[in-house]
Amino acid sequence: MKVVILFILLIFSAIPSFMAQELVFDGRLTDVDSKKRIGDVTVTVFEGGKQIFQTTSASNGKYLVNIPLNKTLKVQFTKAGYVTKTMSINSGGINEEDIPIGGQLFPPIDIDLFTNRPNVDFGFLNSEPVVEWSYDPSKFGMWYNEGKMMAMKSKIEGLLEKAENEGKENEAKYNQLIADADKLFMAEDYENASTNYSDALSVPGKSTEVHPN
Repeated sequence: MKVVILFILLIFSAIPSFMAQELVFDGRLTDVDSKKRIGDVTVTVFEGGKQIFQTTSASNGKYLVNIPLNKTLKVQFTKAGYVTKTMSINSGGINEEDIPIGGQLFPPIDIDLFTNRPNVDFGFLNSEPVVEWSYDPSKFGMWYNEGKMMAMKSKIEGLLEKAENEGKENEAKYNQLIADADKLFMAEDYENASTNYSDALSVPGKSTEVHPN
């Protein structure tokens, strides 16, 4: 009987150490423009360029990720047609006794994604994290660098605003070229009409457009 009790105690004493090997975080993914949740977003965790974890968001935008302790990690959110976003996590410096059962030391991490914008280069987001996470002893949990997050948010919003303004300008330019081309066509000036139609299709974001009428 003593042997059995000792064996059981050894098992239970090992459980906290075993369960503390990973942290967990979750959140939702949302489309910036439509405000709808995004499913089928691939969430990948890298350590030193090597993939160590991957999952996919559900149709309601929810995702859940497991990460190891004492690592410097990169988390990437990707979906076809959308600009990729990344965040960095330093999971070191954590007292394992502070880790709750389930490993949830993060607040919910909700990420907004947006579709590619013509002629706006968001390539820097492949390497520059939108948010950086590390352990904050004063909060007994993981927390983000607020200054860097706000700076990156401002940079992204500025580029999105620029893209929106350019989109409006391009739309107006396209519509004017089409209107001018229609007038030339009606006047049987087919050569200049064809030139204007071609110019309209060369407007950024309009290469696959068909005649609006």
